[in-house]
Amino acid sequence: MVGKRHLRIDEILDQSGQLRVIFRTPNWEDFVHLAFSEIRSCGSNNLQIVRRLRAMIANLIQTLPAQCHPPLQQELSLLDREITRSILRLSIPSGVATVAVMTGFALFSMIVSRLDTSSGAQLVQSSCPSGHAEAVNGAATTVIVGILKLTFTACLAFGTSTATLVSQSLGERDGDRAARFGWASVRLGLAVFGVVGLLEGVLFPHQLLGIFTSSDAVAHAALLPMRLMGICTPIIAVAMILSQALFGAGNTLFVMVVELILHFTCLVPLAWLLGITLDYGLVGIWSAAITYILLLAATMTAKFAKGDWKTIQI
Repeated sequence: MVGKRHLRIDEILDQSGQLRVIFRTPNWEDFVHLAFSEIRSCGSNNLQIVRRLRAMIANLIQTLPAQCHPPLQQELSLLDREITRSILRLSIPSGVATVAVMTGFALFSMIVSRLDTSSGAQLVQSSCPSGHAEAVNGAATTVIVGILKLTFTACLAFGTSTATLVSQSLGERDGDRAARFGWASVRLGLAVFGVVGLLEGVLFPHQLLGIFTSSDAVAHAALLPMRLMGICTPIIAVAMILSQALFGAGNTLFVMVVELILHFTCLVPLAWLLGITLDYGLVGIWSAAITYILLLAATMTAKFAKGDWKTIQI
């Protein structure tokens, strides 16, 4: 084993024993660099390569004498740095996209509150979902969001599963199989959430609203937006599933940019325009949310169909 050999600078002597040439031969640091650096640089995005490389370095540290440890520990540190860089490259856009979504819907709720203030909406007391006095439009929005949370959670579960399958397929260098998983999940989501949307928006909206509020005023205000959102439930599923699939493919930057653009140039300003400026009220505000969903689903579908995410190196 190279690590247990004595590595020295070679010398050439003449016949009389006098030193004539000194030339450098690879030392331990050179061998470590040769063995690990290229694999680390090119393979740090592959979990199996990283795992085996770390195991190899750890084994060498355990078996070789202490003077051989520093170059190995340096390679281990560089490997950890590459892993951290890969994680940040994926997680920062994902985090920004999540912040954009939460901020956008917080502003959406503020616009609903502004609608109540400007229209002088009556307060609902003990029957309010939040348990205290609340204006009708705000209470109706709370009810709608409460019902849709069930849909969002189920859609997110579909999307997370799809992201796992897409990521696994790309890790095996099989982009076509990743695409098949994505489209199969979309078809399944359309079928499942088509039924859910039919129940929420067409067949039983009155009954669902009755579970969440006992106020006739709140139920009346929430009815039409609830119908519209129920009908759009399959489109919500497509948007969320393909967004998560692109996350799984490592295309987090694209999803982040789309979410930022749609929230702050579509959802928020359009909700204000339709609900406050043009005085379409709560229906206008939720129509902005439907526009956002349609654009998000169309954008994610076009991007996934394009297929350039198959060649992303994470």
